[in-house]
Amino acid sequence: SRVYGILSPFVVAFVIAFLLHTPMDWIEKTFFEKFKAKRAISIFVTYVIVTLLLAALIVAAAPQVAESVVSVGNNIPKYIQNITVFLENLTTQYHWDPAFMASVTETMNTALKDLSAFLLSLVPQLLNFSVSIGNFAIDMFMALIASIYMLATKERLVFQMKKILYAFFKQKKADRIIEIGQLANEMFSKFINGKALDSLIIGILCFIGMMFIYSPYAILIAIIVGVTNMIPFFGPFIGAIPSVMILLMVSPFDALIFCAFVLALQQFDGNILGPKILGDSTGLAPIWVLVSITIGGGLMGFAGMIIGVPT
Repeated sequence: SRVYGILSPFVVAFVIAFLLHTPMDWIEKTFFEKFKAKRAISIFVTYVIVTLLLAALIVAAAPQVAESVVSVGNNIPKYIQNITVFLENLTTQYHWDPAFMASVTETMNTALKDLSAFLLSLVPQLLNFSVSIGNFAIDMFMALIASIYMLATKERLVFQMKKILYAFFKQKKADRIIEIGQLANEMFSKFINGKALDSLIIGILCFIGMMFIYSPYAILIAIIVGVTNMIPFFGPFIGAIPSVMILLMVSPFDALIFCAFVLALQQFDGNILGPKILGDSTGLAPIWVLVSITIGGGLMGFAGMIIGVPT
């Protein structure tokens, strides 16, 4: 873990370079093939486009996400009252056991109060968080610089890695390692790029749907669903849980509509959109998808759940 901590900027740099390699390669071959400095121009254009897209997303989404989070925190007492009234109406209408419903209400009230206390407890930790953000910014700056070098000299780096392999292994074994590396490159490229496009489309569709269900939290919930959709199979359901909790506090009826909407969205993604974009990019049976997500998540958290399947 100590070695990984030291080398983490270069690991991040490799991830950035790997993700940007495909668009950079396309830009280079499509627009700058005949230019003398085609690689430098292509890298510059790629990073400018990605930076502008991220900046646009942050400018458009960050204020509304922050406002949504603050709104949820400030309105917790009101949401507790809404849930209590909703449960009381159910008790009266369907003649449920009052003692049981009182227990459910108390449990939910306690959970929401604990959530409120947790949010307040985060305030003193803002200083430590700021320091962490500073360290993260420095590491990210190093990673960006290193990723540019990796993209600029990718052919030389590959050549050097091959020289190392043939220096330390017999030719047959070195050939096999290179073959596996080429397969891994193809597998990860298809899966990660395809899944990113798939998740972007699902996030946009979720945002459009949320505008009709409960627009004040549309961007927040669309981002949650879009990001978690990167996780195969379980992604839509993992993203739906916090979203349902948010809507449940506002309006149980809206939460119920959202559940039906996410189920329909997941069916559309699983049966139409996903196969169209990804195809059979891994060829894994469903049981091995479940195994890879479980093991990947246990070892590396969210990142492990994404890379578990192509691994």
